[in-house]
Amino acid sequence: IDTVLGAARGFFALPEADKLAIEMVKSPQFRGYTRAGGELTRGKADWREQLDIGVERTTIAQGPGVPAWTRLQGPNQWPAALPDLKPALLAWQAKATD
Repeated sequence: IDTVLGAARGFFALPEADKLAIEMVKSPQFRGYTRAGGELTRGKADWREQLDIGVERTTIAQGPGVPAWTRLQGPNQWPAALPDLKPALLAWQAKATD
């Protein structure tokens, strides 16, 4: 868990431009960075940053007969400025779901 916490601290310490490069609005799977104030709860801005990741999967083509929820399946966005983040989080995710 120390590796994950260190990687997370590294991500949130990045310059804003590096975090915005993987902003959630760029992902049809709703993965990526959300800036402070970028999300609402009960009509009020949440003053926190977050990074949403999920299981790395291949995107499913959408069409008739394909359940709508499958559009959430797909890749994560990873910051080019912090290459150690992906292996740290995916290793932790694998251990947590094993």
